[in-house]
Amino acid sequence: MSAESNLTDEKLMTVGEIAKEADVSVRTVQYYDKCSLLKPSAYSEGGNRLYSSKDLVMLHQIKGLKHLGLSLDEIKSQIISLDFPEKVLELLQRQKVKIASNI
Repeated sequence: MSAESNLTDEKLMTVGEIAKEADVSVRTVQYYDKCSLLKPSAYSEGGNRLYSSKDLVMLHQIKGLKHLGLSLDEIKSQIISLDFPEKVLELLQRQKVKIASNI
């Protein structure tokens, strides 16, 4: 599999492999790509999506935030800031207040 990026030393995962690693369905990964929530890092020569370990971390973050009750739209609007730990903490604190008020 030849990737169209500078990820040549990293083992890239297919949709099926990343889905299995994250314990989600292939359709979920495909849907997240379709709605621009999780884009593949590269494509194979045949045009198949390929995901890096960073993409796997992002998928786990999406799953965790979804589990905490955030909608996909909320996650999508915050996804860029997830590279900054202080932004993640801020997001989690806001969600904690929201959950507490719902209880």
